[in-house]
Amino acid sequence: AAGVTFPATAGTSCATPGTDYLTTSGSLTFLAADTDQTITVTVCGDNLAEPSETFVVNLSANTRSTISDGQGLATITNDDAAPVVDAGGDYTGSEGVAVPLDGSASDADDPSSFTRSWSYANGSGVDAGATCVFSSTTAEDPTFTCTDDGTYRVTLTASDGTNSTTDSANVVLANANPVITSMTAPVAPQPINTTVTVSTAFTDAGSNDQHTCDFAWDDGTTTTGIAGSTGSGSCSTTHKFTTPGVYGITVTVRDDDLGYDTESFTTYVVVYDPANGFVTGGGFVNVVAGSCKLAAVCEGATGKANFGFNAQYKKGANVPTGQTEFQFQAGDLNFHSEDYQWLVVSGYKAQYRGTGTINGTAGYSFLLTAYDGDVKATGNDGYDKFRIKIWLTNSGTVVFDNRMGKSDDMDAADPQALAGGSIVVHK
Repeated sequence: AAGVTFPATAGTSCATPGTDYLTTSGSLTFLAADTDQTITVTVCGDNLAEPSETFVVNLSANTRSTISDGQGLATITNDDAAPVVDAGGDYTGSEGVAVPLDGSASDADDPSSFTRSWSYANGSGVDAGATCVFSSTTAEDPTFTCTDDGTYRVTLTASDGTNSTTDSANVVLANANPVITSMTAPVAPQPINTTVTVSTAFTDAGSNDQHTCDFAWDDGTTTTGIAGSTGSGSCSTTHKFTTPGVYGITVTVRDDDLGYDTESFTTYVVVYDPANGFVTGGGFVNVVAGSCKLAAVCEGATGKANFGFNAQYKKGANVPTGQTEFQFQAGDLNFHSEDYQWLVVSGYKAQYRGTGTINGTAGYSFLLTAYDGDVKATGNDGYDKFRIKIWLTNSGTVVFDNRMGKSDDMDAADPQALAGGSIVVHK
């Protein structure tokens, strides 16, 4: 028999004695027919995420034998399992709106020490410059918000320090339409050939979007403005009206993904020509049910209502003068004008606005629209027509309108044909 020893001072490689394994020593006896013997080394098991490690066993102090290789390399194999990851999804949502993600990650070996992280990549349909944020890149179920529509790829990665596992899901975001929030136009009447400036403000949840604004001027023309920044912003432009009239303006804000919002200005642009004539009228109309909303005076009343009016610009003036009387006998309503604010005469149509009293009580505004049926013009059906709309100045609440619910636009006001009398638009 031959003998060798393996001393406790055996060399190490990577593994740490006392931490990863217990050092040991002893002797081995090889009989004449033996080719191998077993040395048992106790490995210190743990759940730490670490690479496989090695240590060495040295043989020495042989008797009646020769050692051809006195050192052996042993490997402690890491048996920690890789984390399990699920990114959830796929997900859908809208640009600019937080999309909840429902991921999960676990590690049976290291439940408290593994890490997780979210990342993303832009996919199809995403414009240059788009960015996204997670509410937390390390939470299992954060929210995900992007500045543009399109498809994004989100990836959840978990690592135990040695093994990393990933899983990915698509997030498909729809475009959000811009929303018009305000529109600004001149309130005061404008002389013809004056350049007016209008503007609109809007918001867009897609802060990476570019926008254009189309202004339709109610005279058959359109102007396009370009917002100066991405996302929420504003557009402004100018226009010159060359014909007297009461013009409605419509604006359409479009983003670069075919989304849009269209709104009509609540303020009409009044364009007048002080030298373009005046209007007079007198007669009566038959008031229909629903025209009066003054409960204590004439609500529900019907029947004959008399009127008489004149309105004109005196030489050199930019505010019209005249007088308007409207008497609805069946409803005991007597309206008398106090002052005029503007007058527009265009072809066979005239319209003016002012303030007045009802049964001696002030605080009312009015809008009178008159058509002269004798003026030869396209669209004139030959009937004299009259409409008066009266409202509370402070609240805007309409109290009388013999064409209730119709547009205030002079061209679309649809005044009522006279039951008697006449209206003359003077040139």
